[in-house]
Amino acid sequence: MSRVWVGLDEALRHLGSGERLVLVDGAHEGTAGHLVVAAELASAEALGFVIRHSFGIVTAPAPAVWLARLDLHPMTLGSRDRPLYTPSVDAAEGTTTGISGADRAMTLRVLASRESAPADLNRPGHVFPLIVEERSRLRDPAVASLDLMRWAGLSPVVGMAQVMNDDSSLPNVSQLAAFAQTHELGLLRLDEVSARRQNLAHRRRHQIAQCWPHMGICEWDPDPAPSLETRRSA
Repeated sequence: MSRVWVGLDEALRHLGSGERLVLVDGAHEGTAGHLVVAAELASAEALGFVIRHSFGIVTAPAPAVWLARLDLHPMTLGSRDRPLYTPSVDAAEGTTTGISGADRAMTLRVLASRESAPADLNRPGHVFPLIVEERSRLRDPAVASLDLMRWAGLSPVVGMAQVMNDDSSLPNVSQLAAFAQTHELGLLRLDEVSARRQNLAHRRRHQIAQCWPHMGICEWDPDPAPSLETRRSA
């Protein structure tokens, strides 16, 4: 892959094919890169890669209503500026210790399945669900990653972890680009996702519900995929 930076259309194709993507927040100082995978398509290979090249904490951003039906609620009622984590979870079946790439991939798939029930998850575990609220910040990797799932026609659950250098430091933009080049990953700027979401909000002020109509989930702004035909066929 000679060109590591990708646009929205290409990013959605990557995610819809079960591939990993690096979501980049920041231009120079304070840069953060997050490995993103579609939870419903999570594989042992993908999660093994994510764990090896991150700080090892795999979060699962999802809408509050989606997690509530799994009886997953905030551990604390903190500030809106702080992440709202639920108790950590493991899949109740099909896993061993819960910590391996295969086990965490299974847990993500259970979280992403509409057929899952609270009893399908053990608590505590090794995947950390993160509640993304309606009024979450536009410039936030969790919010942006959920937008990507919605635009790709995928379940509204993400597998996400922050990229780490070999020396345990945070990579800058050039290091993220080199990382993506080495591993043939696409890099997507968070600003592109936020800008599209903001533009849609301006155009649809009268519509405040975001929908996954094929899953019976509605929150935020109903938004078609960005002028592409990459939605996964049922």
